[in-house]
Amino acid sequence: MGLLLDKYRAKAARLASPPPRDVASRAETVLRAGKRDQLRAGIDAEGRAFKPLAPSTLRGRRVSPTPLYGRRGDSGRLVRDYRVDARPVAGGLTVAAGWPSLPHVGHLASGTRRMPRRDPGGFRAADRDKLIQILREWRDRGDPG
Repeated sequence: MGLLLDKYRAKAARLASPPPRDVASRAETVLRAGKRDQLRAGIDAEGRAFKPLAPSTLRGRRVSPTPLYGRRGDSGRLVRDYRVDARPVAGGLTVAAGWPSLPHVGHLASGTRRMPRRDPGGFRAADRDKLIQILREWRDRGDPG
């Protein structure tokens, strides 16, 4: 009985304090990689394919057929300028993510009269599940890695 009580007291103590910075770093890495993979696949956070590019757009020499991923791939601005900030707070993390240097992302998310809606925002369910797993490992074992 004493071992079980000690185990749950240790969990309660961990939940009363913020996780270590490496837990937040792992979370940021998971979310950035997930966004890159999402854009590479040409899907939104819910797994729906982005509306394809117009034939007139595809006739351009410098265009990738994958909407929003672009011909530059991982070095394109939408992938490169994506920022994730995970801050440790008591019992978990607060996560903020987006493109602070790209104000036009709002137009992508809402669409315009001449451009279909292709919302790159949000987190995929698989990435949220990985994030939850990271936090559970820390809560259960105190192990950030």
